[in-house]
Amino acid sequence: MVAAAVLSVVVMLAAAIAVVRARNFLSAVAALSVVSLALSVLFALLKAPDVAMAEAAVGAGLSGVLLALAGYRLKLIGAPAAAHRAPANSAAALWTGVQPQPQQRGGGRFASLLFLAGLAVLLASVLASAPFGAAPMQVGQQIVAAAPGEVGTANIVTAVVLGYRGFDTLGEVTILFVAATAAGLVLGGAGITSGTRIPAMQPAGFILDRASRLLLPILLVLGAYIVLHGHLTPGGGFQGGAILAAAFIVPLLASPSGPFHHRLATFIEGFAGAAFVLIGLASLMDGKAFLTPLFGKGTLGAFISAGSLPLLYVAIGLKVGSELSGLLHRMLSPGSQP
Repeated sequence: MVAAAVLSVVVMLAAAIAVVRARNFLSAVAALSVVSLALSVLFALLKAPDVAMAEAAVGAGLSGVLLALAGYRLKLIGAPAAAHRAPANSAAALWTGVQPQPQQRGGGRFASLLFLAGLAVLLASVLASAPFGAAPMQVGQQIVAAAPGEVGTANIVTAVVLGYRGFDTLGEVTILFVAATAAGLVLGGAGITSGTRIPAMQPAGFILDRASRLLLPILLVLGAYIVLHGHLTPGGGFQGGAILAAAFIVPLLASPSGPFHHRLATFIEGFAGAAFVLIGLASLMDGKAFLTPLFGKGTLGAFISAGSLPLLYVAIGLKVGSELSGLLHRMLSPGSQP
């Protein structure tokens, strides 16, 4: 396992260097996805499967699609070759997505090296000050011992996310809602004054189109399974919701003009968010903490167990899936240029 972890770190560092040294925006996005994929493998090796699944679904999956579509709308993808002669060496250029001019090549390289040197010093200081060895982990041990009896979940991560830190989870769902809403408003109102339009994306070939349609039911079943079994096995609403969003967006990537019911996605998003909050308020009205499981805990390890926590994960999965798929569909649609 140590060798595999070291290999994952090496791949992650190599991909990170490739991001900084990329000669065009799309190459940087692809290398960044490799960084996330290597990080998810490292999390899996460190016995953190829930975090690994989240990183693989969001970091290595949908984030790359979002960045690529943003680059397309900003005309960083598909531009003439002369626009990509200068490598995106500086951290500022990577962060903003703006390619440096050819005469700035030396300055960009110096800024990149300076950024990497500062980051190395920061990481070294953090690692030097962090205690290693047998950490007390008193809270973790108490949660592991008490969660099955108090919450009734076989997956301890679910007990923490929904049972012991319910308000934090509500904050995460709210942040995702605000971010998706803000992005939708920007995309919907961009370019009203300029009047310029982004051309529609060309559909993929026959093979990619048929393969994407084949993936649709597979991703739907996988996403639904991860959502419904989040209280029993690694995964849950966030990971499963990202996979559900991918199930709808993959066919749209192959055929951008394909059907997508945006109003239905918006309705599901609002309904799922309201259901999540109402279940939490019901716990408060019952004299318990926010999101404390309602109903009986059931038999530990059974599909119908953990009270209302599976319903919360269903609400989260539907909300995350509808929000992300709606946002990606809006970015795919021909619209006004920012």
